[in-house]
Amino acid sequence: MNINFEELLKTATKLKENIKQNPMPDFKVQGESGAGMVKIILDSKYRVLDINIEDEALTMGKNPVQDLVKAAFNSALNQIQEKLQEHASKSFGEVFK
Repeated sequence: MNINFEELLKTATKLKENIKQNPMPDFKVQGESGAGMVKIILDSKYRVLDINIEDEALTMGKNPVQDLVKAAFNSALNQIQEKLQEHASKSFGEVFK
């Protein structure tokens, strides 16, 4: 197997430049579950900024509320991953063409 180190170095250099020119923007996402009874807001660094649990959800008992919180959190995580993939595709996809 022959590795073209010159081509590898060119690709790494392009990637480094693209990262400098296209930093990941800060953003917020909101995950929801239970028809909006639980809402969680995360930022682009995966930090929890806010959690809102409607009073109605609290009457359901501990386990259902825990499930709603997990679902809302996972929804927000999925949105972050989608945004990161979109950004990487737009910003760095051309490097590997």
